[in-house]
Amino acid sequence: MATVKNNWLLVGTALIILLFGFFVIVNAMDTKEVIVSQKSNVVATTWYFIGDNLSDATTASPENWTTVDPELGCGTGNDLPCAMTVENANDYSSLQQFLNGKTAIDIRDTHADSKRAE
Repeated sequence: MATVKNNWLLVGTALIILLFGFFVIVNAMDTKEVIVSQKSNVVATTWYFIGDNLSDATTASPENWTTVDPELGCGTGNDLPCAMTVENANDYSSLQQFLNGKTAIDIRDTHADSKRAE
């Protein structure tokens, strides 16, 4: 009789240890996923304003911007935007998407890296 009790005690202890081990393994597998971000290919392009007035239509038109510095005197005043760096806008179509919904004042005062005289 004492042998049977010892066997049940041994079996019960083994089951408790196995259950504990099972929960430890399940919790180890249920750790939060670590998100590894890859470096994105962000390309910044500097656009120069070649328009001659500060109207919404003029500043919102990609034809009034160029990627070649026209040497119109960036930094010589505060009337017009001069240079503006835009991420992922290396062509007129993507520049248009950036300009959509922005006012001339917003472009000049918020987005322009430098300004020039009129």
